[in-house]
Amino acid sequence: MPVDLALLIILILLLVGSFVYVVYRRYKKMRSRSQIWLEISDGDRALMWPVMELSFLPNHYRIEAEQKQTSVILQEGFLSAALVFFQTP
Repeated sequence: MPVDLALLIILILLLVGSFVYVVYRRYKKMRSRSQIWLEISDGDRALMWPVMELSFLPNHYRIEAEQKQTSVILQEGFLSAALVFFQTP
């Protein structure tokens, strides 16, 4: 095998390998391990929204929210609405 052909094959393998590595890193960065979802229900209907993506596994976090101390208010405006959360003492 000529040296030129061997160098060309090595160069092609190096370029393909680096391209695969960049794609793999981007895929791994975009992939989230877990998410926090907010679910609001009145017993008959339930609505869910994604709140945030977590960088680590769920057992690294602790989230506490008591239903008696947390209030959710829907503030309606002209062509808009917002959910407001606050904690009552």
